[in-house]
Amino acid sequence: PEDDRIMTVSGDGLIRIWEYQPNASLIKVVRHADAVQMCRLSPAGDRLVTASIDGTARLVSLNDEKQVTLVFSHDVEILDVGFSRDGSLIFTASADLTARVWSAKNGKPLTEPLPHDADVEHAEFSRNGKFLLTAGFGGACIWDVETGLRVHALDDGRPMKWATFDSKSGRVLACRKGGEARVWDDQTGQAITPVLEHALD
Repeated sequence: PEDDRIMTVSGDGLIRIWEYQPNASLIKVVRHADAVQMCRLSPAGDRLVTASIDGTARLVSLNDEKQVTLVFSHDVEILDVGFSRDGSLIFTASADLTARVWSAKNGKPLTEPLPHDADVEHAEFSRNGKFLLTAGFGGACIWDVETGLRVHALDDGRPMKWATFDSKSGRVLACRKGGEARVWDDQTGQAITPVLEHALD
């Protein structure tokens, strides 16, 4: 890692932050009430956001003595979490059938919860931070971050395993359950390639 720190998460509810050196000394420990699903580093490398089965995501300062600066809550486990490219926003994706967008400055939600028909397993911001892409058993959707309105539902809500924005074009690559992938136009919500098939997921 460029900033000489390693972050590890575990089913014991702990996030451990280590100094990246031959002896890997422990710098900081952050606690959740239940298993931690993942953590992601902010673009500036000064903060960490975590996601846990306990239904919370926690924003952690890596440079200040105060460990947890903000807590973001869902009704049940959080499956994915991440920052916008400028670090000003955080998304959470949950098994409570919603995704949310939060201010990384004050912890307040920007809009009402973004409703889905099933667990939201993955999400990510567009390059400019104006849109959120979500994916899960309820399909893949593109949302307007400012209004909380759904802009496009891709592939009529069929279950999606994962989806991502292309960093240059903004097009969306979405992978379905069952070993299928497809590229979509983020402006129109229409497929621009045939189905790309594999034998397995």
